[in-house]
Amino acid sequence: MSILMSMNDVDYKAILDDAFIRLGLAIQRRDAAEVEIAKQRQFIVATLNMLSDVEKRQFSQRLQTVTQQEDARSAGLTEAIRKALQASGRKWMTVAQVRNYLMNSGFDFTGYTANPLASISTTLRRLVPDEAETTTVETVAAYRWKGSRLAAEFSRAKKSTLLERIQDFEDAAKKK
Repeated sequence: MSILMSMNDVDYKAILDDAFIRLGLAIQRRDAAEVEIAKQRQFIVATLNMLSDVEKRQFSQRLQTVTQQEDARSAGLTEAIRKALQASGRKWMTVAQVRNYLMNSGFDFTGYTANPLASISTTLRRLVPDEAETTTVETVAAYRWKGSRLAAEFSRAKKSTLLERIQDFEDAAKKK
């Protein structure tokens, strides 16, 4: 009997089943975190009405600062990814290739708590189908720029800030 395991001895189905379970749990944690963030923001906005005008302005400013920082962080990565895809021309880029491009161009990931690959992957999925197209290259998702720069500017101009989206959410909740 050989000490070395053959490829047939490895249970790849069990490995993949385990990986899918871990992926599902990670997605559940992310979704729960997003729900908690929305709830806390909604609670903050609702509670602001309980304060004096002076205090309300102070706390509103804090919320606005947090929201602007999140918008800037998200917009910074999104814009950097757009530039990476545009620079590649019609060449397909994987998430790892986009990350490498960003790192080589000096993009600062130190402020990101999530894995850079996860942040890049999420941002790329948001760009599809409006600005980027996707395919599979050797079983890995790949992306390339499809829109013109002018079209991208118009589509971004229509999108509201995070603070405006939160307000829309709260307004919709009040109507129910």
